Amino acid sequence: MGTIESNAKEKADRRQLICKVVKLTICAVLFTICFCLAGKILGTRYGIYADGRISKCLPYTVFILDKWHKKGEVGDYFAFHAQNTRMFKNGSVLAKQFVAGLGDAVEITNDEEVLINGIKSQQGLHLADKMGQPKENFIGKTIIEKDEFFALGSTEASFDSRYWGTVNENQIIGRLYPVF
Repeated sequence: MGTIESNAKEKADRRQLICKVVKLTICAVLFTICFCLAGKILGTRYGIYADGRISKCLPYTVFILDKWHKKGEVGDYFAFHAQNTRMFKNGSVLAKQFVAGLGDAVEITNDEEVLINGIKSQQGLHLADKMGQPKENFIGKTIIEKDEFFALGSTEASFDSRYWGTVNENQIIGRLYPVF
């Protein structure tokens, strides 16, 4: 009789073990699926933008790119596709800070000062010569229109809106959040 009871107990123990293994396997599979979906969603929305150029035009090197934030805002950094810049192929990815938006007055003076609503924001037209253009071609005043932004780098030698005009909102890839 003892053998029958011990066989029954072994079978019950085996069933419990199999049930535990099945439950753990199901949990592991569900966790893996959730983890992969979360990664896919985060990867769809966020990315990393790193400026690897030797001559940097922004005070940061690495940014988190939020591809869902495509509404331009003055004061923030944005990644966008180059369009008619003369020095970069159309579609190249550029990153700058938007310093002027709808209704702002932007003026580049004869003294090469960049004024935003009358306040000096940047100085110089150092790249005009590299572009084969006289500096006078870039001097003037404009009012920023709807869905446009004036984008500047933080250095005088930055290739930015001084040379190629405004960035249209449809060029925006996403907002950049500085990391370091």
